[in-house]
Amino acid sequence: MKFDSLLILTYGRTGSTLLLGILNSIPGVLIRGENMNICAGFSLAYNSLCQTLKEHKNDSSSSIDPFFGAFMLNEDVFLNDVRLALRNQLVPKDCENIQCWGFKEIRYTPPELRLSGIVNMMGYLDFLEKLMPRPAFIFLTRDHQKVSKSGFWSDQETINAIKWMSTFEEQASNWSKYRQNCFWIDYADLIGDRKNLKSLFNFLGAEYDDARILEVLGREHSYAGKVENLGNATRTERKFMKLRIEVNSVPGMNIALIDHRPMWLAANTPFKIGGIMLPSEQASPIASLIVEGCDSAFVRTCLPSPRYFEKHPNNPYSARARFEITGLKLSGEQKLNIFVKFADQTKYQIAWILTE
Repeated sequence: MKFDSLLILTYGRTGSTLLLGILNSIPGVLIRGENMNICAGFSLAYNSLCQTLKEHKNDSSSSIDPFFGAFMLNEDVFLNDVRLALRNQLVPKDCENIQCWGFKEIRYTPPELRLSGIVNMMGYLDFLEKLMPRPAFIFLTRDHQKVSKSGFWSDQETINAIKWMSTFEEQASNWSKYRQNCFWIDYADLIGDRKNLKSLFNFLGAEYDDARILEVLGREHSYAGKVENLGNATRTERKFMKLRIEVNSVPGMNIALIDHRPMWLAANTPFKIGGIMLPSEQASPIASLIVEGCDSAFVRTCLPSPRYFEKHPNNPYSARARFEITGLKLSGEQKLNIFVKFADQTKYQIAWILTE
């Protein structure tokens, strides 16, 4: 990656959660969702610090001065402290492999910035550029008429909504015009031929994997639930199917669930699932998970599961009850069968994977 941090800047209902999912598919990248413009407060504090230094640095050395100690304020120390605090909020301390982190935010239109106390968007972007480590700014747009008809903007007059979107784009364009760390992309680029999406990956210095991107596009994002939200262009390129997974109750298994899976997928596109297989305390340990119907499947069992260890401290298997299966593929009416095999050689079918 060419950048250490990444920000998605846009307005509501542009497909920012979909772009978030695409970027988070890059190994070593962790981009969080919205945070109600948390950095706006940091920006206001930074402006106050800078104003204090500018106006009172030279008359603050004595305890009888109204701004006593102002000369000790330090912009770099403030930015470093805030940067560390923000990272600690967004990136768990045990995430050692995160090379690039950041977040998306949709509250950059004039009314929303005013609610956060920001009156100058370009000045706010200047602050974000100072705050974030080696940042990339990704500006996401979408057809204004289509956006204004969404439920997000239902309480606004269409003419006002479009005016605010246009103002954001105009100001952001002026700010980003001569910067090398800014990239513009439209929702149509995400669901169409993806040529500009590939350019985005090149801009970031990340490898573009079309199969991985299609897997992301096959999942429901944000307020989705409708496969048509993926766009006609993507659907005509590959037929998307709704994934159905059934989990069976078997003897000796206390908990069996799948908590990581795509909702939609393209035929013959690799996907992965993950979950928990926790035998009862008296049961024999799991020897293996077996996938029938897919030779490319790769199974990993006995992965760390700290949350289940906290909930079931007396169960000898709870600390490493998580599993992951990658390289899965389905086409048409094909069905995959998953079996669990215990150390005592007993074997049960525990799950089915098929499409609807």
